[in-house]
Amino acid sequence: MNTLNIPQTNNSPWLISKRLDLLFFLGGFILVPLPLLIKNGYGLSVTLVNLVITVLIGGPHLFATFTYTFMEKKFWKRHPIYASSALLIPPTVIYLGLNAFGILITIFFSWASIHLLHQTCYIADCYRKKIGDTSPFLAWEKWIDYSVVFSSIYPVAIYKIVNGTFNVANQNIQIPYVTGNPFVFDFVISFFGIALMLFIAKTIWEIKTQTISWPKTALISMTVFVALLIAVPKDLDVAFQGFNTWHSLQYIALAWWVNVVRKDRGDISSPLVNGVSGRGFFKTLGFYTLCLMPTLGFLAIITLLARSSGLPYNKCYFTVTLSGLLIHYYFDHWLFTKTKAIVPV
Repeated sequence: MNTLNIPQTNNSPWLISKRLDLLFFLGGFILVPLPLLIKNGYGLSVTLVNLVITVLIGGPHLFATFTYTFMEKKFWKRHPIYASSALLIPPTVIYLGLNAFGILITIFFSWASIHLLHQTCYIADCYRKKIGDTSPFLAWEKWIDYSVVFSSIYPVAIYKIVNGTFNVANQNIQIPYVTGNPFVFDFVISFFGIALMLFIAKTIWEIKTQTISWPKTALISMTVFVALLIAVPKDLDVAFQGFNTWHSLQYIALAWWVNVVRKDRGDISSPLVNGVSGRGFFKTLGFYTLCLMPTLGFLAIITLLARSSGLPYNKCYFTVTLSGLLIHYYFDHWLFTKTKAIVPV
């Protein structure tokens, strides 16, 4: 039974349905300040905030990736080298976590920012495809969207890195040729300013020509607003968890919908994934549960490692979590080029 009331075919500008798109893709915007409010309002530790978000949403969004990659035979057959290469990530993360933790954290936050914004651009591309955008300026439109999204998170972050005040996970992030170089900040803020003006001008043109996708425009605008301000607070660990909460909520919906589309096409080879994929409420709950269970396993490993190794809990948390999370990033740069996975043709 389709208890979520999602049509089998949808000719609207929304990817899944208006209600679910507003709930997951756009509505998660209100969750961004929640970790900061919880930490500062209730005095919870950064570690506890990280754990709660990881268990409830961060971990499930990570393992959702594996339902159409590691658990899919066709993926291994079509991309054997790409799939196998992902297995090199965990030992690399473990080595860096134990011997060069600062480098690991720098790689993580740099890659995380790219991955998060790439997801926004991917969803925007899917929205663009939903309205059948055939504009002769389509390439330029996409370049403008991508430019304003990808540059939005860096003005404040680069300002702090240039001035040596970007502190996260008890590490001061320093990047060669950036730290202490104000020219880099001048370039970044100028690029973002130009991209933002072009985006505003393009949006006005789309409204006048009645070619605008309101869901796409709203998503990009909200993302740019959050990304621009996310590095302002001093508690960067917690602030970024707020952005990650919204991002993860979007991704779980995306991954669930990818498998709904795959099931409709008969493309799922795993009986387990096929069994929990579908439009019904209980199918959706089953999909979330499938992604939640390995998250609890990761939590057990983190706890065991912290107690047996004598390492700081923060280091154990990132070393274990990033072993899976960076694979998730690695695979999703592949998914985020495939609008057909979300918008059936």
